[in-house]
Amino acid sequence: MATTKKPLALIILSLIFIVTVLFLVNEYKSERSETAEAIYKESGELLDDVANEANRFGNERVGELELIAKYIAIIADDKEELQLFLKKQNSKMPFLAGLGFISPDGEIMAADGSRFSVKEHEAFERAMSGHITTSEPFTFEQNPDLQVTAISVPVNKDGQVIGVLSGVISMSDIIHRLVSDTSLLGTVYLLKDEQVVYTSGDDISEGDSIHKSQRILKELSNVPSGVVLEDEKSAHYIFYKTAWNDWVTAVDSS
Repeated sequence: MATTKKPLALIILSLIFIVTVLFLVNEYKSERSETAEAIYKESGELLDDVANEANRFGNERVGELELIAKYIAIIADDKEELQLFLKKQNSKMPFLAGLGFISPDGEIMAADGSRFSVKEHEAFERAMSGHITTSEPFTFEQNPDLQVTAISVPVNKDGQVIGVLSGVISMSDIIHRLVSDTSLLGTVYLLKDEQVVYTSGDDISEGDSIHKSQRILKELSNVPSGVVLEDEKSAHYIFYKTAWNDWVTAVDSS
């Protein structure tokens, strides 16, 4: 009798072991699936936040600069008052790297009192012809380490353009503030003219940044927004979206 019970007990224990293993494997797969879904969802949310901020920022700033340009047209002849006005407005707009008035000869009167020649001649000349323009990224005069973009708004008086209001912005600073305030995971990339202007990952190598930008640019040639599957097992995705003024925002879920 004891001999018969022993094999039966072993069989029961084996069955329990197999059931337990199958249960754990199923739980593991389920947990991995839920994790992958969460990563996908949160990375997409982070990308939407970044892209929406870029769009909102661009549209709102253009509207604000247009209003400032209208007042500048009234005081443009009084250089002292103009200087004080620029300084006051600049202090109210911390999201701008700088604010300045460009005279027709290309001299910039900056809000901080400095004077220098315009760098982005194409954007300046287009603004002088009456069009609101946005320049390509360039090195900021007051901070050589900062890559900025200038929004140029024509200043009209009596039907003539008497100068240009220039609002200099650093999209990387704006996106950095947004990323710093979120708890969502993922590395954020900001691309412009096929270059990585900003990445939120402090430990991201230059080679990795180049690899990611090339992957994104390759996909951009097909569709302006989408998702690149890098590795299904590790739920590694690259989300990307074209935002205001052809800035490309991307989130790497890894």
